[in-house]
Amino acid sequence: MLERALDALGFDPVNDRVLSVGDLIDRGPESADCLALLEAPWFHAVMGNHEDMMLRRLAGDPGAAALHLENGGEWLHGRRHPEEEPRLAANVEAAAKLPHLITVGGGNGECYHVVHAELPTGAATVVTDSELEAGIDMDPAHLLWTRKLMLGGGEGVPERAPGLSTTYCGHTPHPQVRRRRSHVCLDTGAVFACLTGDETAGALTMVERQYGREMALHRFAP
Repeated sequence: MLERALDALGFDPVNDRVLSVGDLIDRGPESADCLALLEAPWFHAVMGNHEDMMLRRLAGDPGAAALHLENGGEWLHGRRHPEEEPRLAANVEAAAKLPHLITVGGGNGECYHVVHAELPTGAATVVTDSELEAGIDMDPAHLLWTRKLMLGGGEGVPERAPGLSTTYCGHTPHPQVRRRRSHVCLDTGAVFACLTGDETAGALTMVERQYGREMALHRFAP
């Protein structure tokens, strides 16, 4: 699905880049191939909760193993020997080094952020660009797992948060892209279309950015 989408957009691997909100694995039948995207110099991703589950499972966490198997991790069953699959082992090692947050731009200029779930938010506040640039401490579990912002009632929640630039995220699927407190949730349920074969069940959404701004949203069915 991603390859077809990139072809449709005329993607140039020399000059263009793809930034992913994470969960490269467990979302369809080609998890190992999707993890191998980390080999590409044009591909950049943040850590998703599924990468986190995989890594904790491989580290011997029994709770994580059960949770991972329940959530699409069966593809990894019986594949825990790096000497037998050196490419997979190298890509797992690369996944362990994924950041929880990517910021593009900054330094008093235009910027945007990429996170898997969401940045810390309070009743009426959200973390700011200046705090992120200063390296504010944030709970990794919050960045990977929280759905407070996207599952909360959307009515009355502003699209923009003062002091925070556009922050692209995923994790919480919905038929439509949602914008809340500077977060733009791009998860439009591609996993459901892949797993069920029903093209109406979900789609892959990509943002095209050029010249420091958002140019277009693109939606691709399986």
